[in-house]
Amino acid sequence: MKFKKLYIALFLVCLLASPVHAVVIATMGDYNSSGNYKMEIDSDQYLTYYDLGIKKQYEIMATNDSIDANETGTTFIVKMTSDTASTNNTVTVTLPAAAVGLEYTIAAGDDVVVYLDPASTSDYIFDSVIGYTGAGGWKLASPGNTGDSVTVLCPVANSWMVTDMNGAWTNGKTTQE
Repeated sequence: MKFKKLYIALFLVCLLASPVHAVVIATMGDYNSSGNYKMEIDSDQYLTYYDLGIKKQYEIMATNDSIDANETGTTFIVKMTSDTASTNNTVTVTLPAAAVGLEYTIAAGDDVVVYLDPASTSDYIFDSVIGYTGAGGWKLASPGNTGDSVTVLCPVANSWMVTDMNGAWTNGKTTQE
């Protein structure tokens, strides 16, 4: 009888201690050879790139915002809100001063135009297709589709380099400040 109670107690402990899994809230891309989407976003604020074996935490950004240097390595997901809709579905993300080693990924979680703006007029964003952008109010602009994303890295002072891009981002100037 003692062992029966012990087994029941152990069973209940194991049942109640089982991990709770996050719910997938968005996917991007096609299925890969393992049957997973190329990228999944879950309710625990993790972004998983299955083909690359990368799992990163992300932060939601819903209004014009500035990124801090201490957030290097963070992925920002830009989502629509009533504030975003009131600015013609646009959000401006301002990068910190370009310091060597900083890296950020910005992705559109909805159909929203994302403007990526260097903090300083002496900082530039370089992409091999677009060229230079940054001085005098020029910003990197997404086409406004869900899944548009860009990763920028600072290899040398005052210079951001696009290392990965999804969508046809352009060199665009905006009056939205």
